[in-house]
Amino acid sequence: MIDILRGLIGMAAIIGMAYAFSKHKKHINWRLVGTGLSIQFVLAIFILKGRDMAAVWAPLRWPKDFFSWVSSFFVIVLEFTTEGAKFIFGDLALSPGMEDSLGNFFAFQVLPTIIFFASLTAILYHYGILQKLVKYMAKGMQKLMGTNSGELKWREIGEKEILWAVSPSHPILRGLPEKIVIEHEEMYGEFFNIPDPDELVLISWFGGGNVFRSGLCYKRGLGKLFYFRPGHESFPIYYQKEVQQILINAANWAAPAQLPQITTGHTPQPIVTPAQ
Repeated sequence: MIDILRGLIGMAAIIGMAYAFSKHKKHINWRLVGTGLSIQFVLAIFILKGRDMAAVWAPLRWPKDFFSWVSSFFVIVLEFTTEGAKFIFGDLALSPGMEDSLGNFFAFQVLPTIIFFASLTAILYHYGILQKLVKYMAKGMQKLMGTNSGELKWREIGEKEILWAVSPSHPILRGLPEKIVIEHEEMYGEFFNIPDPDELVLISWFGGGNVFRSGLCYKRGLGKLFYFRPGHESFPIYYQKEVQQILINAANWAAPAQLPQITTGHTPQPIVTPAQ
């Protein structure tokens, strides 16, 4: 009971902090929040009480069996990782608590797992398996929660891209030409469902005829954000000098400025003494 109460308090605290820090409380979609919490509650019931509910109707145990199968798969993968690390590093790869372990060594026990899963993810992505998993999961979440993150066009055929400067005097474009040609790139096309930017710096044109807002600036309070679209693991554009210069300029533009000390809150002393 204490564990359940701790979990409820944790969720309430997270939602409460998000609400307290929000500048647009009236725009919060409480239906979306409620749907997300309901999904968590339903999954928790099926996973924690699946065996008990199976006594009433056997299929109610299937969700728990499914997640147990997924968990066992990753346990096996982790065992493979441990065996591989042990083959290279010997007993140094054995975690504390295991027989013949020499202690806790991040480089020999944790790092091989990170490298293994990064390699596995890259292989799954290369063969298109990861994209399909994400696609089907995203469709399910869109149906359940009424969200849509797929409101743009894309293709990956390595077509030419031209980045056009639409705000040539902007600091992010300092020292750059009015157009930057990228010979091979993944295409993204409008419509792009994002908040309107404070400044539009770059627009992309692609060989297939599509266009895209590829350099956008946002200012939120004292913070600055630059969105730069180009870049893909199949096309190493970050070796291109113009792209590197954009990133350098963007970092300098977004760096904190030397601001005067600002006083907020209750100020009992007037700036100017009222005339008597």
